[in-house]
Amino acid sequence: MKNLFTKITCPECGKEYDPAEAECPHCHAPNPSSDRGSGWEQVTVTGLAGEIALFLVGSIGLTIVAYLLSYILQSIAKGAFAAEGLSGEGLHNALLAYVTTASYSAYLNLGAYLILFIVLLIVLGRNIYKIMAKFRQKRTYLGFLIGIGMMMITSFLSLLLSSKSNANQTTVESVEAYAPGASLLIIGLIGPFCEELTYRVGLYTFLKRINWVFALIVTSLVFTFIHFDFKAVSSINEWRNVPVYFTMALILTFTYEKMGFGASFLAHATNNFLGILITIIVNNIQ
Repeated sequence: MKNLFTKITCPECGKEYDPAEAECPHCHAPNPSSDRGSGWEQVTVTGLAGEIALFLVGSIGLTIVAYLLSYILQSIAKGAFAAEGLSGEGLHNALLAYVTTASYSAYLNLGAYLILFIVLLIVLGRNIYKIMAKFRQKRTYLGFLIGIGMMMITSFLSLLLSSKSNANQTTVESVEAYAPGASLLIIGLIGPFCEELTYRVGLYTFLKRINWVFALIVTSLVFTFIHFDFKAVSSINEWRNVPVYFTMALILTFTYEKMGFGASFLAHATNNFLGILITIIVNNIQ
């Protein structure tokens, strides 16, 4: 089995570094380890701790941020309702109604991703240069075409399975209707950036140290069920959306493996951005 979880010592400078790196980050001597093998040319290595941190912050961290933001928003709303003279059951009902509004969903979801974006950049630290370096490769910009192709494939699959918007997509659509401009920026660009850091640079790169096919399948499954509403586990429509999200995840993860972060991000962003743009146009026409 590949030993890519223990640091190796550079024969040139004698310093330790991650065995998944192509070269020693200290003296730039080529990595002599045979454990690394091939297929790491496009993958962004941020180190074991960095990859675990990106995944945990991007997944569990998002939940924590959303919970805290929810508490803040409801506290503000509670104060406003109380100032209007509401109390007891009336105040309780007003708060229940508030959390079902598009404005609450917009502030909660857009705010959570914006905060997560900042935190992930801090976690990424100086490794951000590795991310940005991918955008200097011409192949990266094929991500636009991959995103359009992915959108067509998943749309056809949704039609084939007769799947409608699941709980995740319904929330997104309500946010888009309430704040279209902010949705284009955050859900269309920042959201995909965060998710690609979390699931591709974080989870996939970590699992690739075991086996890339194993990493592809596990990462795609995790990405799929992150978008699954377990409160609606008995919903047939929720399960009909699983193959759609899994197909999207497979395409994005394979793109990352073969073409790097830049391409997978652009594919993801193109899919989201165009989807939101089409929704905005349709809503304005109706």
